[in-house]
Amino acid sequence: MTLLPEIYTTKQLELLKENFIKELQTAKKSKPSSISYNINKLSPLKNPDKQPIQLMVIGGTNFKSAIGEYKEGTLEIKENKFCALPKFNKKDDLGKFFIKHLSKTVDIVAINFAYPIQSTIREKRMDGNLVKGTKGNLFEGIIGKNVGKYLEEYTFKIKKRRIKVNLANDIVCELLSSNLNDQGTRVGFIVGTGFNCGFIDSKNCIINLESGNFDKFSMTPSGVYVDEKSNNLGSQRWEKEVSGGYLWQHFNFYAKLNGLEKVKKTRTVSELAATGKGIESEIARILIKKAAAIVAVTYAAILDFLEGLDSNLIIEGSLFWNGYNFVGYFVDSLKSLGVDLSSNKILKYDDPYYALAKLIGD
Repeated sequence: MTLLPEIYTTKQLELLKENFIKELQTAKKSKPSSISYNINKLSPLKNPDKQPIQLMVIGGTNFKSAIGEYKEGTLEIKENKFCALPKFNKKDDLGKFFIKHLSKTVDIVAINFAYPIQSTIREKRMDGNLVKGTKGNLFEGIIGKNVGKYLEEYTFKIKKRRIKVNLANDIVCELLSSNLNDQGTRVGFIVGTGFNCGFIDSKNCIINLESGNFDKFSMTPSGVYVDEKSNNLGSQRWEKEVSGGYLWQHFNFYAKLNGLEKVKKTRTVSELAATGKGIESEIARILIKKAAAIVAVTYAAILDFLEGLDSNLIIEGSLFWNGYNFVGYFVDSLKSLGVDLSSNKILKYDDPYYALAKLIGD
């Protein structure tokens, strides 16, 4: 007997959407909620002309770095670097990694930090207090601290160098970029190793939801399995059902039940789905379809919360853009929820350096 993942019905999707809206409304009132309503009052700051800036993306699966320099108002990018990220679990793991990749030619650094932070302004610079670890990272010794300040102090302690670190969440960077480039974009999603979203409200503030922690739903059987295997039991339950960091584990749950070979990464799940052959492909397709439906539920809930305001949607993440038919499944789920995309666009976010440069003050 073949055991397959469950497929959400339209009624179940509608209930999930209503529960998400309720949590969003509760969070806005500053009452206890499984999601956040982190308000970021941002405006572009004047960038230092002819001064090199190191631009870093830390989060998810990969690390990106480049040197940016403004010349007559135009940002020039050079020295692009890319590598896989380690896990930041033990004390000083993050500090050691930062110093290893810190350029010797810069005094100013801007970081897209793709983990839950409470945004703040420190000495006229963007920074954030680390709320908790996600995506399998514990961040021992850093929880509750200003991440940018920690990196500045660690660099001085180890290298005797004084630098300035500007830091913001990935959703903040994504929406800052979209707001500067396209006034029609109000909603942003990260659908890759992790899962998060946010939007620009009527006051032009960026609202970071940390939506991966939403928990007003019953986890699927494979979701329970993934949660129990994680190092943050009971946390980030929504993210564990949808993100690329966990989707391969969902597949392995059903692989074991059906006597199939296990996989080690979500990319393999997508490749199996693409073959269209066998039980493996059927399981993979259902899991990807379920993940896309969760993204659609979250977007539909935000649109309802924004009271029908038309908005382009900007999305970053390899799972969304490269996962087997993920975009198609997403659109189909939106249609089943009554969302009309005829007046809105789905845009790909692939230039994090532009937004990062806008975080820099004098």
